[in-house]
Parts: sequence; structure tokens; C-alpha cells
Amino acid sequence: MKKLILVAICFVSIQLSAQGNLQFNQILNLTYTNNFSSSYTKATVGSVIVPAGKVWKIESTSAYRNATTYFDPNVNFLSLFFGTFCVRSELGGNYGISTSYPIWLSEGTYNVVMNITGNSGNMICSVSIIEFNVIP
Repeated sequence: MKKLILVAICFVSIQLSAQGNLQFNQILNLTYTNNFSSSYTKATVGSVIVPAGKVWKIESTSAYRNATTYFDPNVNFLSLFFGTFCVRSELGGNYGISTSYPIWLSEGTYNVVMNITGNSGNMICSVSIIEFNVIP
């Protein structure tokens, strides 16, 4: 009898799961830009929607300043937020930390905000994302 109850409990626990499986859907490369006229400002540069039944895995970001005659990769003071998730912040930047990847986003709508504290000019930030389907 004890073995039968143990087998039943094992079978039920195998059938229950806390999450679904993930299935690759697509790669997204998003780019945001804002021409900051002064430092120590922030700007909402758009919004993103993670569709229902999907999750996003943010793999990396890159940023640069588009100067008149060259691209300046020295934008250590640029931060990028998806809602309350800081997806880019470099050492010496707004919070003095580096962002660790990956960053997972569940379904929902997120405002995209760029923060600049040390530079001004035309700032460009790109985000590399893998989108997965959540399979129950």
C-alpha cells in the first residue's frame, strides 16, 4: 500500500510543473536614439510589448554617441531602462554598476527610458533580444 501511494505521489508531482517549456521564436534587435541637449536628463524614447505567451531574454546592449564626424563609443554615463529593469548601466554611469546579462522580461508593456549623466549629443543604444514561446 505504501508503495502504491509513493508511486501515485511521484506520478502527480511529475505532472505538475511550475513553468512551461521555452521554444525559440525569433531574434530582435531594437535601437533607440535621443538627441540630448544637456547632461543629467532622461527621455522616454518608446515602449516595448512582450506579447502574451512570450518571454524575452535580453542578451546584450551597445551604445555610442553619433558625433558630427565620428562615432564615439565613450558613453559610460548612458543608462537604458525597460520599465523598472535597468538593461544598460556602465561603471561610472548613473548607478555606478555594470548590468549583468541575461535579463528576462515576462509578457507586458514596458516604457523605454534613456538616462544620460555625463555626455550630451545624439545617443544611440541597441538591444539584442531572444524571444521565446512559453509552451505549457
